[in-house]
Amino acid sequence: AGAYGQMFVWAVVTLLWRITALDTGLNGFIFVIVITSGVTVLFNFNPLIKLDGYYLLVDYLEIPNLRQKAFGYLSSLLKYKLFGRKDSNRETSVRAGRIYVWYGLFSLIYSTLLLSVVFVQAERFLVSRLGGIGFVLSLVLLFFILKQPLRVVLKGIARFFSGKKPESFHGSVDLNETQIRESTGEKMTTRRKKLMVYSGIIVLILLLLFLAKWELKIGGSCEI
Repeated sequence: AGAYGQMFVWAVVTLLWRITALDTGLNGFIFVIVITSGVTVLFNFNPLIKLDGYYLLVDYLEIPNLRQKAFGYLSSLLKYKLFGRKDSNRETSVRAGRIYVWYGLFSLIYSTLLLSVVFVQAERFLVSRLGGIGFVLSLVLLFFILKQPLRVVLKGIARFFSGKKPESFHGSVDLNETQIRESTGEKMTTRRKKLMVYSGIIVLILLLLFLAKWELKIGGSCEI
């Protein structure tokens, strides 16, 4: 529905752009909406990220959780090719295996390129405005971008070389009300601490950007 609505808007603003005078501000504004709508539609139908195009592909292939399964299959395949360690939980059909390999590779390449472009553009903007401080801020941005992927990769590497299997739960355990409350309270406390830390970092960055005075410098030759 979202993609259909966006295409409808794209068609309407294209007609409005065509019938308005080219030398008016309204025409220029509508033209920006035309370009934005077109890019949004194409981006939304990209199946390599979890948007409408991805779920259309999942329904067409009839493979739920395609992205997660593809990355898991690639990980098992890499272990088998490098170390001869076969994961019995990754048994799949030939058709599904081919889909996992191709989709996993294309999705991984696209996600890496997309994050790289975002980081490079943000780094150039921050360095051009703030110099060395901007470079430090770009490193902080890179850390937050790669925080979760690095955590998953490092855990997987540690588990692989230690020979430990992912923790699984079998059987049943009865938890009384006190234990449930204590567990919930600990989780809420941890979330509050993380929220306070992240909020403090954001406030500090905003203070540095808007209140601190920086000496303007030119990093190259110029002609006045």
